[in-house]
Amino acid sequence: MSPRSIWVAFTDESFDKKLIRRKEARTYGVDPRFLKFSGGKTKWESSSLALEHGLGHADPILVDEELTLSKAFSTSMKPSKIIPYFYRASGRFEQDDITITTLVTSSRFGAFSQLIERYQGPISVTIHVGNSTSEIRAVLRSLKSLLSTSRSMATYVDVHLVIDSFDRQFNSWRNLARLFARTDYIMMLDVDFYLCTDFRTFIRKTQHVMEKLRGGNVALVVPAFEFTKYSDGLDPSVFPKDKRVCPFTHCDTLLGLRQ
Repeated sequence: MSPRSIWVAFTDESFDKKLIRRKEARTYGVDPRFLKFSGGKTKWESSSLALEHGLGHADPILVDEELTLSKAFSTSMKPSKIIPYFYRASGRFEQDDITITTLVTSSRFGAFSQLIERYQGPISVTIHVGNSTSEIRAVLRSLKSLLSTSRSMATYVDVHLVIDSFDRQFNSWRNLARLFARTDYIMMLDVDFYLCTDFRTFIRKTQHVMEKLRGGNVALVVPAFEFTKYSDGLDPSVFPKDKRVCPFTHCDTLLGLRQ
């Protein structure tokens, strides 16, 4: 089936269809204020530098959203339906904040929920949905349940959907989450990683680090560690937060740098 057949009620502008859109929005937990999440316009603005040199356009240029996305993801497999901001976080984020960008499938909603509660900051996530009526409805029900039970998700998470039959377009999904992040800085993170420390606060409060980031020529690499024995890493409450005070007697042998 075509992904568009699921969303036609949301994008049709007739009076009767607007009523259907509101009803379906509430059914699937979509905020009615953001019903025009598909089929809208992208606003392109010229930079101040371009305008100073007599280039660009004084007024913003509106471009059809479908055209913009088709160009941005021209190398991705087709057909594919991209829905930016299927759910838009209600929180307000400072421009120099750090957005985690990640991708999720419905089987990893549990791990994603843990990441949300742990991070307590802006997250831009791409959720892939298989192109079948049953899977679309099942994923939307699960997403609605997650939104209704997590105040943190409603506050911090922008959700972007990709509906198609291609299961392993990981780079495209990551790039989509990055494209629609609403802060100047992002951190690309796999959903299964557990955040042992509050790196976000440390980075933002460390002046010389922020100065390097503002310079625009620096990327920070945060080392990730994993337990060498799978059974040792099942309880996040005992994960070490500082190597100098590691709760285990042999941290050097229990933990290894993730490759």
